[in-house]
Amino acid sequence: MNSTHKKKARSPTPELSARIIASVIDGVITLLLLFSLFSLFDLIAPDIPSVKPALLVIGLSYEPLLCVFRCTVGQWFVGNRVRNYETGKMPTLFEAYLRYFYKLVFGWKALLFYSTEYDRLIHDNFAGTVVVRKHSG
Repeated sequence: MNSTHKKKARSPTPELSARIIASVIDGVITLLLLFSLFSLFDLIAPDIPSVKPALLVIGLSYEPLLCVFRCTVGQWFVGNRVRNYETGKMPTLFEAYLRYFYKLVFGWKALLFYSTEYDRLIHDNFAGTVVVRKHSG
């Protein structure tokens, strides 16, 4: 059989472009959630500024919480799932928050620290996670 007719073996990890698309979608959702929370709070109780940090924590919990229970909207759209690197199971809450913390710290610079082993980005390495395609678990 000619090598040009062979199917390329499917990697358990998604294309980098799919990860970027998911991140953009989830970033927009996070910003909309934060904007909505702060706007609603300003309408209901604008004189209580001490609640605003709590609203920030709630808004920034979108991605970690959804990764623990299934996936974010962006990950669902492109078919990605975050899993524990060692077990292949859903990440713990700690791993999900740690991953998101480093994702926020590095931002788009995380693409500079791309690891070829399972196509992991730096925040996945720090948190002990890996992003896989939906059918991979």
